[in-house]
Parts: sequence; structure tokens; C-alpha cells
Amino acid sequence: RFTSTYSGDTLKIGNSERSISFFWESPEGLVIEKQYTFIPDSYLIKLHVVVKNLSDRPVNDDLVLTMQTPTPEERSRFSFEGPFAYINGELEEIDIDDIEEKSLYSGNIEWTGLCDRYFMTVVVPEESRDTSFKLAREPKTGMTSVNYIQPGQSILADMQNVYNFSLYLGPKRMSTLRHYENNLDEAINFGFFDIIAKPCMWLMKIFHLKSKPKYGVAIIL
Repeated sequence: RFTSTYSGDTLKIGNSERSISFFWESPEGLVIEKQYTFIPDSYLIKLHVVVKNLSDRPVNDDLVLTMQTPTPEERSRFSFEGPFAYINGELEEIDIDDIEEKSLYSGNIEWTGLCDRYFMTVVVPEESRDTSFKLAREPKTGMTSVNYIQPGQSILADMQNVYNFSLYLGPKRMSTLRHYENNLDEAINFGFFDIIAKPCMWLMKIFHLKSKPKYGVAIIL
């Protein structure tokens, strides 16, 4: 169970960043701090994880971040829903039904997470090389999860390790994702027509915003 120094039910974000920390300590003396920093007018959340070893012996374990969502009963035929990642310079979309065949993916992971038709939740590691993620589908709970695995580094007694991530929790919309780094806009995938469709989407957006009130007219143009 995590505890927090913040006792309120709501954290209000004004014109500046605000942070909140959660703490957990194991019986063996391992202390974990998770600090979330919220940025005004942004879908990004900074995640700062500190692992302190207050025991009398070294610790060498992987750090695992878990994201999960209810498995959709009916999936769209036209838009991908499920676990996905930008790995080794390519977008990887994993069908939920294929998780049992292959659940572990490794490489240069710029981001990974879950998405539905309109929204996505992904973790963006500061260090993306030689990392991995493992997928799981739990029929009993009806949940699908992505477990991002940061390789462990030995922590000596009375020492600590620090891990930095960014979390994106927001719309799966190209005009929004283009404002962020780490190839988040690659989450939008038009398949074979991707190289043509993305510029067309950008042009339709320009026509819609600057001259025409309806997308139908923008499509005709």
C-alpha cells in the first residue's frame, strides 16, 4: 500500500507545474517513491521513480510499470484497439487474440501502452534502449495489461536509483500528438496508405479551420 504526503482529494493545476508523491516500503527496507508532475495544458505527466535501498544487502530487480484496461467485448473493424508500441523504429500493433502466442517484446522501445478508437495511454521511457514489455490477458478479470520492464541495476545498501518517464494520457489525434516528441504521432496508422493519408488529413484540417465549416466540403476539395 502506498502512502502520500498530500491529503486532499483533488489536485488543482493552475499556471505552473504541480507534483504529488506516493511512497511504499517493503519489510526488507526497500523504499519506492513515485512522483507525478502535472503540466498545465498538456496531456503529458512526468513520472519520477526513486528506488532506495535501506537494507544491509544489494538489490538487483527489474522495474516494472503496468498499464491495464478492460478488454473490449467488441472491437472496431476499422480502428485498432489494444496494446501497441513504437519499437525499433516501427509501429507494432498487437492483436489481443495473439497475446498467448507471443507476449514478450524487446528492443529500442520509444513508447508502449494501450489504445482504443479515440484515446491512448502510453509510457515514454527516458532510456529506451535494451528494454522490453510483456503483455497479459486475464479472462477472469476481463483486463488486458502492458507491463513495461526497465532492466534492473544493482543498488548497494544505503544507495538509490532514479528512473524518469513521461506518461501520455490523451486523444489519439494526429494534430495533438505532433506537438510531442518520441514519435508519438506514429500512433496514428493508416496502413498501406499511411504515407498519403497523413498529409491529406493535415490539409483537410487546414481547410476546415481556415475556410470551410464542414469536413465534407474539405474532403471534396
